[in-house]
Amino acid sequence: MTDAPLEPKKKRAWFQLHLSTCVVLSMLAGLLLIVNLGMRQVRLPGSEYRLPYKDHVVGEILHRPKEFGAKVQGWPFAFYRLGTDAWDYRMMVANAGVAVGILALAALACEHRIRRHARKRESRSA
Repeated sequence: MTDAPLEPKKKRAWFQLHLSTCVVLSMLAGLLLIVNLGMRQVRLPGSEYRLPYKDHVVGEILHRPKEFGAKVQGWPFAFYRLGTDAWDYRMMVANAGVAVGILALAALACEHRIRRHARKRESRSA
């Protein structure tokens, strides 16, 4: 065997992601897509309870209608309301910004944990 000197480990580039971080990010991105594209029921202001008739008697029991809200698409901001053809593109961009922010925070957290663990391992072996 040759006694060649061991080359020192190259330092990772700051923008290089680990495979485990990429797996976490892809799962999180899929979850954000499912949540953002799914329909959800929201309450409209002032529509929780309605009176049965316009001329009601005081003390009459109020009823809750079957549909007291609207079905919307988008999280955390609704960008489409079922029954209308109106798309709010500003809310779509806001949702994309929130998703990118969540993904960036998740990537930073994963990479910080991995690199901290690597530093501890290097300090123990040295």
